[in-house]
Amino acid sequence: MVSYIKDNDSISVYDIHLPGDIVGLNQMIYSRADHTTYCVSNAKFCPFPRQHLDDLVVQSPRLAAILHINSLIDKSILHDRLSMICTRDAHVRLCHFLLQLLFRLRFMNNDLRDQYYCPLNQTAIGDAIGVTSVHVSRMFSRLAEMNLISRQRNFIKFLDLQKAINLCGFVDRYSEIRVDWLPEG
Repeated sequence: MVSYIKDNDSISVYDIHLPGDIVGLNQMIYSRADHTTYCVSNAKFCPFPRQHLDDLVVQSPRLAAILHINSLIDKSILHDRLSMICTRDAHVRLCHFLLQLLFRLRFMNNDLRDQYYCPLNQTAIGDAIGVTSVHVSRMFSRLAEMNLISRQRNFIKFLDLQKAINLCGFVDRYSEIRVDWLPEG
């Protein structure tokens, strides 16, 4: 799923949602959402009305803390993406973005290694990393020439994961998430 903000004729992708993500949590405090979310693949939603949030916080402090952790993870993702956009070349941004997707998917699926399905088109990827779709195509080719990735249809495979990590200074924030401080039950 992709969340975007539309301003006149332009669209800005600001969030990519993966299986297990909580969608719209950052918009619960507002009277209406400032973005639209659409699915690029099949998805199952479990709606949670905001009026029940107070019950959740009182009845399950652990779950309330998990919602807070979700917000902190979202903030880290955006921080990393902004840092890349401001300071790095396009091929490095793309590599970081693809690694970020891989490691986020690994967080929910321990069996995932170096390949994943990516239903995003080049326009959405380009918008997320601040380049045109044509430039995304060129940067995919550049990463392939560097023997870092291969792409077949919607599948991304890292050929040399460590080299890709080193190229963009990627930090796996997802395997380092600590929840030992959460309240019980």
